[in-house]
Amino acid sequence: MFQVGLIHFVSFRHIQKERCRISINKTILELFAEHVKKKPEQIAVIYKSETKITNKELWELSGKIYAWLKSKKIGSEDVVMYCLPRGVELYACIMGTIRIGAAFVLTETDNNPKRTEFIKQDCKCKLFVDEDCWKEIINTDSLDGYEPVNLHNLCYIAYTSGTTGNPKGLMHEYGSLENAWKSARYNGKPLFSNDDTFLVMSPMNFVSL
Repeated sequence: MFQVGLIHFVSFRHIQKERCRISINKTILELFAEHVKKKPEQIAVIYKSETKITNKELWELSGKIYAWLKSKKIGSEDVVMYCLPRGVELYACIMGTIRIGAAFVLTETDNNPKRTEFIKQDCKCKLFVDEDCWKEIINTDSLDGYEPVNLHNLCYIAYTSGTTGNPKGLMHEYGSLENAWKSARYNGKPLFSNDDTFLVMSPMNFVSL
C-alpha cells in the first residue's frame, strides 16, 4: 500500500504476493487488471485518511484518463506532463498513461513555478495536463482495456531536485519498470506481504517505481 503524504497504494502488494503463483511474463498492468476483477472493492489508495479509492474506482478513474488521452491522439512514447494537486489523481494519471502506452512526467501544483516551467520545456511534452484539463477528464466516459507496449519504449521521466543547477531528467523504459517490479523478491518470494503499507512522503515527481 502506498501512502502519499498519507496515500496508501494497497493493491500492488497483493499483486506481488500473487506473482509467485502466476506467470512471471505478465506485466504489472495485466496483473492489476486481473486483481481489479478479483478484489474490486478493496481499498487501493488513501490520501490524508479522508480520501479513499477502491481498486475498481482507481481502474475506472484511470480509464477516464486513458480515454481522454486517446481522444487527444496520445500514443506510444508521447510524453504527457501532469501538474496537479497531491492526491489520488496523480496515481490514476500514472495508470491511465501506462494504459495508453505513453510516458509520464509528474509535478505538483505547489512546486516552484520556475522549476515546473523548466521541466515542461525540457521534457518536450506533447500534452501538459493541469487542473483545467482535469475538469474535462472527469467528465469523460471511462474506457476499459489498455494498449500493448514495447518494453524498450519510454515509460516515465523522473527529474532531480535541481539544487545544484537545473533539474535533470532520467528516462526510464517500460522494461525498467518491469525489472524493478520483478526484482523486489528474496529467495524467489515477494518482499512484501498483505500487511505492508507503503508511505510516500517525497514529491510525486521523484518516481520510485
